[in-house]
Amino acid sequence: PKHEAPTYIGANLTEKPEPIPTENFSEVSNPLNSQRSLGVATGGAAWGAWCRVSWLCQFTRCIELLDLGRRLTYLARMQFENVTAVAKANVYFDGKVVSHSILFADASKKTLGLIYPGAFHFGTDKAERMEIVAGSCVVKLDGQTESQTYGEGTYFDVPAKSGFDIEVSAGICEYVCSFIG
Repeated sequence: PKHEAPTYIGANLTEKPEPIPTENFSEVSNPLNSQRSLGVATGGAAWGAWCRVSWLCQFTRCIELLDLGRRLTYLARMQFENVTAVAKANVYFDGKVVSHSILFADASKKTLGLIYPGAFHFGTDKAERMEIVAGSCVVKLDGQTESQTYGEGTYFDVPAKSGFDIEVSAGICEYVCSFIG
C-alpha cells in the first residue's frame, strides 16, 4: 500500500520545494512510499531529501517514545506505598553518598540514595540488590577482576559478607538498595 508523506503543523507540503544540489544525497529506499525516494518519483531533489530526513526523524522520535515509555514504566515500579520513611540520612564519604531508609510492613527495608562523583568501596553484611534509577556507575564486585557499567533500569546483586567498588564519573547516580538476605 502507498503511504502518505507526513504533514506537520505549519508546514505547507503541497508546494514542491525549490530543487537543491543532490551531490550529497545518495539513492535510498524510502519506506514511506512504495516507489524509491519521492525526490526521484517527483523530480524534486529537495522533496526527496526532505522525505529521507523526515523518515529518519520519525524513526528517531518513535525510538524516543518507546524509551520514554520504558522509563516511565520503570519509574512507576520504583514508587513505594504504605512505607515508613526514616528522616535521618545515612551519610557516607563526607556526604558524597547519601541514602534514606524506608521500612515496609513486612519488616523488609530498602534504602533510596544518591552517589556523587567519586570512587567508593562498600562492604555488605546482608546480600543486596542495587537498582540504578538514574545516572550510571562502574562497579567491581569483591573477588571479581572486571568492572561493569550499570545505567538507569539495570541492577547488580552483591553477596552477603562481601563488598563492591563503585565509581561515578559524572552527574549523580540514583539508586534503590534492597536487602535480599
